Amino acid sequence: MDKPQIGETYRHFKGYYYKIVGYAICSETQKELVLYQEIRYNGQVWARPLEMFVDVHPEHKVKRFKKLTT
Repeated sequence: MDKPQIGETYRHFKGYYYKIVGYAICSETQKELVLYQEIRYNGQVWARPLEMFVDVHPEHKVKRFKKLTT
């Protein structure tokens, strides 16, 4: 699993663009969370478990996020 790096840009499979802004640990599960910020609209920051961020969407069978920057 390639861990997203702060500053990289990703495209969600639904077409939205996000920049990785940091990491956190969930207080309930102790899982590592990826913090990512929406680029084009209101700048909302979202958090998602790392393993979910890098996995394949179970219904659509595509990677949830695709890296656009190196």
